[in-house]
Amino acid sequence: MRTRLVRVLAFVLGICLSLAWLCLSVDTLGTTPSLMQKLMERTAPPSYTGLPEAEYEGMCQMITGYLAGSADVFQYTFVGEGGEYLCFQTHEQAHMADVYALFVLARTVLLASVLLAAILIPILFGMKTQRKSTQVLRGFRDSAIGVLALVALLGILGAVDFDRFFTGFHQVMFTNNLWLLNPRTDLLIRLMPTDFFVTYAALWLGIFLLEPLAVLLLTLCRLRQGKRHN
Repeated sequence: MRTRLVRVLAFVLGICLSLAWLCLSVDTLGTTPSLMQKLMERTAPPSYTGLPEAEYEGMCQMITGYLAGSADVFQYTFVGEGGEYLCFQTHEQAHMADVYALFVLARTVLLASVLLAAILIPILFGMKTQRKSTQVLRGFRDSAIGVLALVALLGILGAVDFDRFFTGFHQVMFTNNLWLLNPRTDLLIRLMPTDFFVTYAALWLGIFLLEPLAVLLLTLCRLRQGKRHN
């Protein structure tokens, strides 16, 4: 019974570590202005957005600063030939307030995952049972397999019909339709078209997968070594 408990606790600890890495990578990528500027210039050039090229750096600093919590208002102002321009309308600001709430949620989950991991580690390694190291490795292995299986499932759904997957994601994450922006009238969606999010998602996925893949490979190697010694 205690042997099984060790494996379960190791599994939960593995999930906590994956959740922490997930939230940390989302927060880091979403609040890095140089990265956002590079992707925005590639997927949403001035000829499409209508925003002067010289304003991209300031725009990305404002957006990432807002998501990081260092800016209270989501708005960017610049001076053009026709005078001073306010870039975002009220409904765009309201949508970004919802996005900011998701980043706050990610930071909360990150903190909760780290705290739970900090509680589990001394409990897990303080338990005395036969073949504890093997059960710990199996628990970590199972958590990595579970995370990778879930990511694979979501990846398949996204690959089959990305637009439907993208729409479903927004319907789950948001409680309103403010995310349904119009490219003709809303600068926000012109700055962040579908290709922008696809590139961001691919980059995030590559970084996130490093953790469960590393855990899986390390645990499999250690378990194989343990069998050889036995």
